Amino acid sequence: MINNIKFHFTIADLENLSGVKIPTIRMWEKRYALLTPERTDTNIRLYDLDDLRKLLNVVYLTNSGSKISKVASLPANELNNRVKESYQKKNSEALLVNDFIISSLTFDNDLFHKTYNTLIEKYSFSEMFVKAFIPLLERIGILWQTSTLTPANEHFISYHILRKLYTNIDIAEKLTRKTNRDRLYILFLPHNEIHELGLLYTYYELLLREMNVVYLGQSVEINEMKCFANPYSQNVFISNFTVAPESRKTEEYLENVYDSLIKNTNNQLLLSCNKVAASKEYQDKGIHLFSRIPNLIESVDSNLIEENL
Repeated sequence: MINNIKFHFTIADLENLSGVKIPTIRMWEKRYALLTPERTDTNIRLYDLDDLRKLLNVVYLTNSGSKISKVASLPANELNNRVKESYQKKNSEALLVNDFIISSLTFDNDLFHKTYNTLIEKYSFSEMFVKAFIPLLERIGILWQTSTLTPANEHFISYHILRKLYTNIDIAEKLTRKTNRDRLYILFLPHNEIHELGLLYTYYELLLREMNVVYLGQSVEINEMKCFANPYSQNVFISNFTVAPESRKTEEYLENVYDSLIKNTNNQLLLSCNKVAASKEYQDKGIHLFSRIPNLIESVDSNLIEENL
């Protein structure tokens, strides 16, 4: 495992990890001696893990209102103390998301659990997932796309989040009475879609609301769900598209969902997806699109309020 840990980072990696543009990083190096990278034989900058931590801490403090000229020259221990003081005052989750990223880069189990425990002392699991895990997963996706993180880093963090989800789902299943039985919620992912964390979190939230839920999971064919479609059904299908279906096939897929599962029924589809734009045409067909999973869950809450009026 030690041979797979990423010890050196390019300036492009630092840009992707910190959100600070490369020209700004170079300016901070030149003007404030913020970082002291090594250079390869071909004069390419290489930064170590201490450089990355320092940059993330400086960015955190400047985003909190500190001037770069005041914090860039601080020793590492004083910089860390400033960050801790700022965190305690603001309760900002951004710093802890950075710690999750570091744990992923270094495959550090202890750092993941320490960061998780810090959050769970202050928030419920639902709040923590929205405040930390969802932003973390969004950043992980971008870092993976830009090759800053490897699939191994992504698998590491996903596994740990998955374990926390399963633990909390198990607790929720034991406590749930399923008092809201007017509708059946069917949770599924389309064929070849394997990113399940968002759907599992949605399942957890529906359990907390005592909904009647059927969880089908990954890579489900549309035909396998026809048993939930009849003229008298008013079921709600919920899904999350990330890698599947392909962007160019998404609209065709939604048409198939409508024809097979929604048409001539009172069924609906709630979908978290950025591959197609929401439109009145989709809404008229009982298909409701959301850019983020929390927005989808808010929609479920709104429907519950309307039903109880």
